[in-house]
Amino acid sequence: MKRDLSNVRTMCLWVAAAALAAGSVSCSGETTKPLIAGSPAKLVIGVQPASVVAGASINPAITVVVQDSQGRIVDTSHAFVWAGISGGTAGAHLRGAVSATASGGVATFPDLSIDSAGTGYTLMVIADGVPTVMSAAFDVSPGPPAKLAFSTQPAAAAPGAAIDPAVRVTVQDNMGNRVPIAASITIRLDSSSQGLGTLAGAVTQNAVGGVATFPGLHINQTGVYVLAAQEGSRVATSSAFNIFLPVGAVSSGDRRTCALMPDGAIECWGMHGTLGDGSDRASLTPVVVSGAQRFVSVDVGGWHACGVAAGGAAYCWGDNQYNQLGDGSNVSRFTPVQVAGGLTFRTVSAGTDHTCGLTTTGAAYCWGANEWGQLGDGSTSASAVPVAVSGGLVFASLTVGSSVSCGVTTEGGAYCWGANYYGQLGSGSLLDSSSVPVAVSGELTFASIATGTGHTCGLTPAGAAYCWGYNGNGQTGAGYGSRRVPAAVAGGVTFAAISAGGDQTCAIGTGGPMYCWGSTTDWQIPVYGFAPALQPGGLTFASLSVGQSHSCAVTSAGAPWCWGSNGSGQLGDGGTTSTSRPTLVHIF
Repeated sequence: MKRDLSNVRTMCLWVAAAALAAGSVSCSGETTKPLIAGSPAKLVIGVQPASVVAGASINPAITVVVQDSQGRIVDTSHAFVWAGISGGTAGAHLRGAVSATASGGVATFPDLSIDSAGTGYTLMVIADGVPTVMSAAFDVSPGPPAKLAFSTQPAAAAPGAAIDPAVRVTVQDNMGNRVPIAASITIRLDSSSQGLGTLAGAVTQNAVGGVATFPGLHINQTGVYVLAAQEGSRVATSSAFNIFLPVGAVSSGDRRTCALMPDGAIECWGMHGTLGDGSDRASLTPVVVSGAQRFVSVDVGGWHACGVAAGGAAYCWGDNQYNQLGDGSNVSRFTPVQVAGGLTFRTVSAGTDHTCGLTTTGAAYCWGANEWGQLGDGSTSASAVPVAVSGGLVFASLTVGSSVSCGVTTEGGAYCWGANYYGQLGSGSLLDSSSVPVAVSGELTFASIATGTGHTCGLTPAGAAYCWGYNGNGQTGAGYGSRRVPAAVAGGVTFAAISAGGDQTCAIGTGGPMYCWGSTTDWQIPVYGFAPALQPGGLTFASLSVGQSHSCAVTSAGAPWCWGSNGSGQLGDGGTTSTSRPTLVHIF
């Protein structure tokens, strides 16, 4: 009977493709001795990548054939084969099962995909003992449109100013690749925005090559905003960004706050009596302090505030029942009144019921209540005008708290005077007070000092923090128990600035992160305890001020943030809701 050789011829074609190199039938139809393949010597990509779409499985599946040196399939090989990519788009990934075990000398990769569109990709395959082999170059195209993304996020800006650089929105596939199509995209304010402003500008733009650019977008009021972009049913939201007027510094007192503006104006908000605008009202948002003066500093105390004008004259306003305004009277003032005496000041610090100022020559003067000797003139008599602090010390900085005053001399020595019932003078004395400056114990050198309600803290020139005084809520950051001499704050963090308040202390670490310790009363500290804790939120600050029940800080860009108790509107966000989360002050 004649043998049908049609299938044999078909198999010969397979042999030519290295599929049956070890067959036992010749192309002439004659039976031959079976050929036995040698040892694995090389890899051959049997199916090359083609028509590759980002994120989709490469189809048909990639196959890799294990061959001997003569090109015969090593059908006994169970080689472990790896696949990878090179070329194409930087950062691209080959996804799926990137390794396979050969069966009958052939390894198959059924679900490989590449996540990034691009050109000039090559597939490389590797197995132990044989050379790496590369596929022919191929391209990966983006998948179908699936989503929108903000490729240029909105940046912070002033109210009414164009957001720069211009916001850009890109049409993308599921893998995040730009899909170069034409589409009409619209921008709006997202409902998660925390602000009362409106968005204006060219809010609808046509995408070119899959990218829509929105030049000139602007928002008319301060706040924290989020943009939403929409094209058909596809919606994307931006990261949060700030619309704010920059400030030079912020000072927190007892339920009231003031900010120094870049032009020297002062704006205040919170409880009545210290707005300085001529009224006795309260305000949930900042109002401008009256007068033509331009200030270089501002400080808020218990119920009054003071500032130093550009020429060095000191002005105060607010409650004056303890003579803390220094104008020679005990009459409260709702607009700034000049401090008597004709002194030229560098800074002024306002406490609960007294005030101290540092002249341009480094001399300290104080006025107001003096029952604990906090004026430092050797007496306990109140004064409605500045009196010189005893001792003739030359100070570089000065700070005032609740019935206590402290200063750092030009040599770095720390001195305090006033109340000492908690050891807040840091001198180690058991006396309840001192009416003259006494040296802080420990022979430490300080760069700055901050006074709170019953405790005091200082920073050395190297940024190490020490605290002393009342520690009932962990506000000294040095374990348990009150201290009458400086104790090192735990944690070993290096600080650039420090501020003490009611039952808490906060400091700015290297690079601007905020650390706090003490009580979380009045929502003032999100993370609290007896040692410095890094505060959440990701904000970085250049300066800070801890008040009695709220705190404020300013970023390096000048954005003012406040958090804590807000019953009197002292956070300046337009409401009265207390929060431990920093909220942007709505300065207009």
